[in-house]
Amino acid sequence: MAGEEKTLMKEDILKYIFDRSVTQKKRIEKVFSAKPEMELELENFLKTYKPFMENKSVCFEDLAEAYLSVVNQMIVSRIKFIRTGQYPASSQEDAAKNIYSDEKAMTRYMLGLALSQFLWAHHYKVFKFYQDILAYPGKRGAILEVGSGHGLFTIEFLNKNGIFDSMDIVDISEASLDITRSIIKTLKPDNIGRINFLRHDIKQFTAKKLYDFITMGEVLEHVEDPLGILRHLHRILNDEGTIFVSTCANSPAVDHVYHFKSIPQIRAMINGAGFEIVKDIVVPSEDKTESEIEKLKLDVLYAALIKKSG
Repeated sequence: MAGEEKTLMKEDILKYIFDRSVTQKKRIEKVFSAKPEMELELENFLKTYKPFMENKSVCFEDLAEAYLSVVNQMIVSRIKFIRTGQYPASSQEDAAKNIYSDEKAMTRYMLGLALSQFLWAHHYKVFKFYQDILAYPGKRGAILEVGSGHGLFTIEFLNKNGIFDSMDIVDISEASLDITRSIIKTLKPDNIGRINFLRHDIKQFTAKKLYDFITMGEVLEHVEDPLGILRHLHRILNDEGTIFVSTCANSPAVDHVYHFKSIPQIRAMINGAGFEIVKDIVVPSEDKTESEIEKLKLDVLYAALIKKSG
């Protein structure tokens, strides 16, 4: 019966989205046809997320509507970007007004992005890269997550690394911290006592320890000084520690502030902050040639495992 309920929720969500967007129907069906494992991962995600959804009184329609809202925001942001060359938010203050300071809007945004991890091929590939990173050997004593967002990466870490000393989660949004806290309480209650939830701007965060592993997914594009954040993380990382970092180029969104224009620019900034890249991945949002991607200014995701140089 549980399996039937899981499948029904997946089918209901997809039907809800397909009925309201022919474009999304075509895109998602194309993705699932090329990568059938993504449809299975979607079912697994919904099975994992279901207790949290029930705890928060979130139904499948809410999740589907949150996703469609994110899609519409992305479309509007890209239209403005193509017309002006500018991101919608010109500063972190603008982004806070648009999303972060509105708990309801932030929760809706995070739910939509969580679902996109299993409906957009480029988001899915970065998530799989993160799973590979967690298998990379290294000390897992003191853990720091910067910007927990929808909590999926946090849960994935806890699933793969049950043995660690402590975890600090730093996020500028109380809504984001609340989502992550609720997910952990629901799905991993035994871990909640070892995790500190801290509402801070990471640049103003005073660490009381050095960290062995840091996760910072989709944060650098949300701030005005990404190089300053990378340098700050360099100072609070153990000499043998590692960092998972992801960001994007030419990726307009309602809360994106810093415009990376290319992947080489991102790599150069990482190196300039005193890191070397152990391994990385570049994932365009569309299956196009490099020249087409450059000409159309299509968004490209980037993720890397990095460590201190030398």
